[in-house]
Amino acid sequence: PARMPSILADIRSELGRGDLKHLTVGVQAIEIQGNVRSSDDSSVRRSISMHDLARLQAAIRYEQMSAPSIAIPSTAQDCYLPCEKDGFRPAVRGKLSESVYCRREWGKRFRRRVAGIGTDAEIQAARTFEELTNYPENPLWHHRLAVISIDGNHFGETIRESCKDGEDLWQFSKGLTDLRDHFWQQLIGDWSADHTLSRYFSDEIPDQADKNSSTMRVLRVQRLVTAGDDFVYLAPAWLAWDFLERFFAKPWVVSVLSRTGERAVPLTFRAGVVICHHNAPIHRVRILAHELGELAKKETLGAAKSLANPIAYEVLKSFDLIGPRLEEYRQSRVRNRIPGPALLLEGAELKNTRQRLEGLSEELPSSRAKDPDRWLATWSHQEKANAFHLSQWRDFVV
Repeated sequence: PARMPSILADIRSELGRGDLKHLTVGVQAIEIQGNVRSSDDSSVRRSISMHDLARLQAAIRYEQMSAPSIAIPSTAQDCYLPCEKDGFRPAVRGKLSESVYCRREWGKRFRRRVAGIGTDAEIQAARTFEELTNYPENPLWHHRLAVISIDGNHFGETIRESCKDGEDLWQFSKGLTDLRDHFWQQLIGDWSADHTLSRYFSDEIPDQADKNSSTMRVLRVQRLVTAGDDFVYLAPAWLAWDFLERFFAKPWVVSVLSRTGERAVPLTFRAGVVICHHNAPIHRVRILAHELGELAKKETLGAAKSLANPIAYEVLKSFDLIGPRLEEYRQSRVRNRIPGPALLLEGAELKNTRQRLEGLSEELPSSRAKDPDRWLATWSHQEKANAFHLSQWRDFVV
């Protein structure tokens, strides 16, 4: 305990170097209340109670809330123009502030590393939205992007019920990471079986600055965020349903070996999906995808039949402006004749839903499916919901 202040000071000093100085990182240490019976990692984690972890989290939260929310660099004393991105910090790097510039460059390097496939050195992920969505052979697919935001359901409650100490929490976290990585490796293996299939692969756009760069085939998928139970992926619109179907078909069960024995902990997820043009403002689209996931969570609570893995989606035909009232916008599209929960998809039922839509497409032509007034008045809620799903997904699934 006596060394804590100096260790924390060294860590904070290191975090203050280079690009890391622009990050907000909380660093705290506490003295655990349990007895450490052995020096091995597992025994140390067993001695850490959930109460200790809560104390540590509270200390970090307090540090974050006490820290200043913005820092002005001393090099900006002669600069008067604001950064074009954050609108506040001085623009000392062209039109960008030092913080925005460094975060952007660091983010580019990080995204290249995270977006990497990781299974085969010869397989590379698409780097640009153009590579992801370029498909001139099919005008309905060309330049259509899917942003997929996935979040865990009730993970805080699940952890409180399943984890009694640091070792349990470590096993839970590692188990979730292993399941996530296994899903990714399996997806890549299935999609990359044939490099000649343009459905999954596109030609890399070479770096214009590198005269010696060669063109290769790149896989049409990116993972932007994989942190805890929060996942964000990018894929072309025509692969979005297949991606979701594979994700929710996977058994998401974490094993936790506690002091009282091994427990299987089933996990469920919700998802928000936005289909949009590849030039749509990606940050706003990501926010919308997250909001749709939260809406799916909210609406399934009031559903007559609760959905374990709800999916809310929006297919934007152009640069649609939804506005802040997302629920009202969604209801306006169906003339308030389909309840909100019926507009959701159930992740575990995507295969069956796709088969129903394929059958429905034979009796409901595209012109009729895209005209809600022709089926909203007389069909049942489930029939209307299926017709609505078909009207949105026909170009990419059926």
